[in-house]
Formats: sequence, structure tokens, C-alpha cells
Amino acid sequence: MLAKTHRRARPFAFKPLAAALLGALALPAQSAEFTGLGFLGTGTSSWATGVSADGSVVVGTSDNGSATEAFRWTQATGMQSVKNWLAGAGVSIGAWRLTEATGVNGNGTVVVGYGTDPSGNDQAWLARVGPAGSGFLGNIPAFNATLVETGSRAAQAGAGISNLTMFGAHHRSLLDSGLARTQDGACAWATADAARHDKTDTRMELAEVGVCKDIGSARLGAGVGQAWARQDWSLSGGAKYDGQYLYLEAANAFANVKGLEGSLAGYYGRFDTRLNRPGPSHSPSAPMPPATAVMRLGA
Repeated sequence: MLAKTHRRARPFAFKPLAAALLGALALPAQSAEFTGLGFLGTGTSSWATGVSADGSVVVGTSDNGSATEAFRWTQATGMQSVKNWLAGAGVSIGAWRLTEATGVNGNGTVVVGYGTDPSGNDQAWLARVGPAGSGFLGNIPAFNATLVETGSRAAQAGAGISNLTMFGAHHRSLLDSGLARTQDGACAWATADAARHDKTDTRMELAEVGVCKDIGSARLGAGVGQAWARQDWSLSGGAKYDGQYLYLEAANAFANVKGLEGSLAGYYGRFDTRLNRPGPSHSPSAPMPPATAVMRLGA
């Protein structure tokens, strides 16, 4: 969390410390020189509060003639408001007012600061323009909530897909599935199922085919399936899961006890998981292949 500090405007281009850092990083010691950053609009004062690792990007606050405004400066662009910097990348901040920039990351692509949100509340913000994605984040509490969603709800989706297979498509054993049983005969099945979990806003579907073999009073079966799941998260984030699974089952009818059957079922699946983390960039992460294994014993 950023700690906000109040600063008094100075009729000086930027703080001496920032100027010294710029000179030391950008120029040989014997030719160091002082460079004014300028002002926004008709302003007459500005001050720097952050410098990128190589000194090529400076951020801070400038008087624009009517109020203070966050700026970003480079040698190529000169001083420009963070709002215009974002607009150049196609990012709109709506009715936000970015009143001060307090820091910048090492390569100058991320700027943080404080401003006033559309409801008139003072809020911290984060802005990014770069190859990894461009965007603006102003709702920090909501963003923090998505960190919990990423960990907990992603795991719940993996468990939900396996449950849909074991207790949805295969809620009955292969002997109780309606497939005719014959001595040493063979059978096959095709099934599909779908479900929605409202609490985690997860939608799941599967399609499966399989074959089975009757051996005496037992039936052995094996199936393969394709499964999908989708989740919607806060701040337009979400997750997608796509993968295949293997289903195996052995079921037996006990001749000495009428109507009694036993079954042992196993499930193994691997899924590409694509997490679309909310924030300044909504670029999906690289796919991750989690594996899920489940065993079920029933009678």
C-alpha cells in the first residue's frame, strides 16, 4: 500500500535529489548538467518524485495552471500528463483526476500515485503502458479481492470438473447404467453433462465416450472425455479450463446378495488453465497444466 504524503508546491523544476540522480545516471561525471523538466499547461511549478532505473523516465506532479496533475517525462516526449500518456495507448480513465504521481518502476512502464475517483474520493491508482499490456487500475480493494479469487476459485473449478464426471455423468455404476449385460459381452457408451456453480460463477461441460466388457458377473469399462470450465471474476477477470480425462471403472454384481453391486472408479485429467488476471492489463497468463486424480468406491 502506498503511503500518501502531502507536499508543498515549489517554484523549482524538480527536487535537487532527482536532478542529481538524473545527471549521475545519464551523463558522464565531467559533463553533468542541470535539465529542467518543464510544466504542464500554463503551470509555473513542478516537482519529481520518481525516476526509472536508467534515469530515462521521471514522474511527479506539476501545476497545470488550475490544479496539480501527475506527469511522466522522457527526453523524447517531454513532460506529459499521465492521463494523456494513457490516452496515447488507448486507455481512458473516465472521470478520474490524477493529481500526483509518486513512483515509477524500473523500466518506466508502470506509474503509481494518488488522485480523485469519479465519486470524489481520494484513491491510489496504478497505470501501465508497455508490451505486457496497457491499462489503469483505480479500485485497489477490488483488485486485492481478486488475489483471493485466483487462488481459491481456480482450485474449485478443477474439483468441479472431476465431480461433474464422477457424480454427474457417472452417478450410477456401469452395471446400473441401462446397458444390457450378457455373458462375456461388450458394450459402449456416449454421454454429456453440464452444470453451473452459482457461488463461484463457474460453468462446466463435458463429453465422453467409452467401451465396456462383461466378464462373468463383473463389468470393466474405460472412457475418455473432453471437459471445459469457465469462471467470471471481479474487474472483468476470469479463467478458462480445457482438457481431457480418462475414466476407468470395475463393477461387480454379487450373486449371493440380490440387488447388491459394488464398483471402483478412477478418474485422471489434465487441463490447460488460462487465468485472465484483472488489473492494468487483462492479458491472459501462459497455460498451466494441472492434473486431477479421483477414486470412488461404492456399493
